[in-house]
This record gives sequence, C-alpha cells and structure tokens, in this order.
Amino acid sequence: MGIESMADLLAPRSRESFFRQSYGESFACIRGGPAKTAGLPTLERFRELLHRGIPWRSRRPPEIYFDGCRVDPENLSLRFTTMDGWDALAPLQDCIAEVLRGGCTIVSYGMQDYVPELEGLCDLVADQLVAETEAHLVYSRGGVAGLAPHYDSTEVFVLHLGGEKRWRIWDQRAPNPIGGRGVAEPHEAGRGSQELTLRDGDLLYLPRGTFHDALALSDESLHVSLVARVPTCHDFLEFLIERSLAFEDVRAYFGSFAPAASESAEVAAGNTLRKLVDIGLTAELMQEFEQVCRTRARRRLQAPAPLVAAVR
Repeated sequence: MGIESMADLLAPRSRESFFRQSYGESFACIRGGPAKTAGLPTLERFRELLHRGIPWRSRRPPEIYFDGCRVDPENLSLRFTTMDGWDALAPLQDCIAEVLRGGCTIVSYGMQDYVPELEGLCDLVADQLVAETEAHLVYSRGGVAGLAPHYDSTEVFVLHLGGEKRWRIWDQRAPNPIGGRGVAEPHEAGRGSQELTLRDGDLLYLPRGTFHDALALSDESLHVSLVARVPTCHDFLEFLIERSLAFEDVRAYFGSFAPAASESAEVAAGNTLRKLVDIGLTAELMQEFEQVCRTRARRRLQAPAPLVAAVR
C-alpha cells in the first residue's frame, strides 16, 4: 500500500474532512494498519541506523530522555574535528545501548536526510501546508515515560511504525507558540486529558501548542513525527521589514532623532507604520512572500524547533 499522497497519509479519513474539521483546531486520531507503513523504517531498521551512528550526523544531534528529564549528552558521545575542520559527534555505542535498555527514549532529528522514504513524507506535508517540514524518529522502551507533558511549536503528524504507545492529550493549549521566541507556557498538572493507544499505521495529528505526553506499552516502540512549521504573521512582518529597507523614508532617522526634528515620536511611528502597510499591500510583494515560503518549505526547517518540556 504505502503513502504516496497527503490523501494516503490521512486515509481512511478524507483530506477534505480533516482540513475542514481538525487542522489547526483539535487533535485527530486516524486508525490505519501495517499496510499503511509499508516501506517505512521498522524497529529493526532503526536499530541499524543507531548502530551506524546516523542520528549523530544530523545538524541537530539526537536527544535522550528518561522519566521526563533529558539525559546529559556529554556522557553519550565524543566531540571531534573532521579532516575538513568541521566539528562532529561520535556516539558512544555501549553507553547509548545501556541507557536505552534502561528505558530511555531517543529523539532523532532530521532523519529525512538519511532515510529517503521519510524525505518523501516530508515533501507531501511541505507541499500541502507550504511548511518547512522535517521527520523525527522517536524510539522508546516500554514502561518508562520519555518526555514530560509538553507542547510543540509546529504542527505535528505522528505516524506509528512499530510497537504500541499510549498517548495523553491534555485539555491545555499554548496560544500560537513560535519556537525559540516568547515565554514558554508551563503545563498545568490539574488539567484533564484524553488517552489513546497508537499501533502500526495509526496517525495522530497534534495542532501546535497542544500539550501531550506518551508512554510505550510494548517492549519497544517507534514512530515518526512529521513536524511542520507553517508561515506565520510574524514571518510576514519580518519579511516586510527586510523588504522595506529599499525605501528611502524607511531608512530615515526616526522622529525626534532626526537632525531637524519636526514631528513627535507618535507621528513618526504612525507615518512609518502607514508606509509599511502601503508596501505590504502590493500584489507583487504578496506574491514574493508566497514564493519565499514555498522555497523554504523544500529546504527543511531553517532553525531547530525545540520541544518545550516541563522542568522537573
């Protein structure tokens, strides 16, 4: 069977129903089956990737968690300089195998660069949402929680690849978080939650800002998180400010700082904002912004979109 389109990823639910009722609004669990993940990484293949040290080749090294706390990475890898002068990490395989046997969860980032099938999934989501998209492989051992309740600053599509994992989705959502910006919202432990169990081929959609956690029920569990950073209003403002530098009056000194100040700060601010509106409402600039977003969508995430986890 496999997944060759966004409709395949969302099946058996229709794409129209998903985007009309769930996208950006509420989590959705779509039951699939083993045939849906044909050709995608299995538990055996992921163990092979680990043995070859592939996750440590990514621009963002993997992170390991145990019972809600991050394991110190300095004890699990060696930093060295390559023949070309680049900084690199070499995993300490025996140490990593030991902590995983002890019940840890490992999050391997940017695996679409090393697993072609995952690159194809990223392209499907990127094209549909016009979003910078990456594939993170998450491997867990049973009986011990990995990350504490947390939210992501991206849209997340969780496709289960092996084993069983219980998920809790909390009745709490951070409003439109942006990775690395603003103040992280803490988890409110007293909030209610819904539980569900994912098996091979099941898909879980989590809108950005949705608090959740997970626990592997089987001895081993593997899923891929397709994380999508959709363009925001803030992205448009940054783009607009950059393009506004082409205009002489935007580059002028501000209000009372000008050599021959003739207007107050309030008037200067109003004039500047009106100029930005005039620039931003042109059809040419709107088209350029859309093209920039579509180009970025195929370049993957321009900066890491870190998980925001509770501190314990």
